[in-house]
Amino acid sequence: MNYLRDNRKASGRRQRKIKNIIFLVIFVFLIILVRQPVFNFFSATSKNLGFSLWTSTNATREDISDALWTKESLLKENQKLNDELMLGIAESADRRVLLDENLELKNILGRRDGKNLTLAVILVKPNKSPYDTMIVDIGRDSDVSLGQRVFAYGNILIGVVAEVYANTSLVKLFSTPKETIDVILGDKNAYVQAIGRGGGNFEITVPKDQDVALGTEAVIPGITLYVLGIVEEVISDPRDPFQKILLRSPINVQDLKFVQVER
Repeated sequence: MNYLRDNRKASGRRQRKIKNIIFLVIFVFLIILVRQPVFNFFSATSKNLGFSLWTSTNATREDISDALWTKESLLKENQKLNDELMLGIAESADRRVLLDENLELKNILGRRDGKNLTLAVILVKPNKSPYDTMIVDIGRDSDVSLGQRVFAYGNILIGVVAEVYANTSLVKLFSTPKETIDVILGDKNAYVQAIGRGGGNFEITVPKDQDVALGTEAVIPGITLYVLGIVEEVISDPRDPFQKILLRSPINVQDLKFVQVER
């Protein structure tokens, strides 16, 4: 009986081994069958994914490049428009200056009052030349001579030619310090002497009992009267029998571009 029982157990173990082997063979066979499709599936998937990523990256690079090019072109266009605007402003300002100068010259020529005037451009103004003098751009080449009178705006006498050079001349203004000139103060017919103080300023000394109001004009006598200065201040001291009158020129030489030399 024991022998038969042992045989059955041994036979059962053999059958399980055989079943396990058959199962293993079938499993390996199935692995071999499905391995190639699965590999192809993952390979295709990875290829598709990689292509998508490459395409997306390439498109992004192109978008960035297009954006940078667009920004650069906009900056260039903006700079071009700005340059054109500045050029237009400069040309407009230049035309405005030329128009102002043209009107000024027409105004000057309209004030000749029968005088033969030669237009001169101021090269050096009193703030850069010694004392109250200026340099103008005409000289012997324009037949300028010593002592010729010099006007501003064609009708305001401001000085005389003091030195003449080949192409330029030195003009001494009446307001040159210690320069003297006879004038008539107000409606009085008596001549008084005005002394230059520089910078378009003058000083006159008159008796204390002479009434002089602010704004009174001091004129250079002659057939035609020219205003030398206007009373700005009266200085009086009870102990002094005279009073000091301070005058200022009706024009500011620093504002002038041209003067006119009488021939």
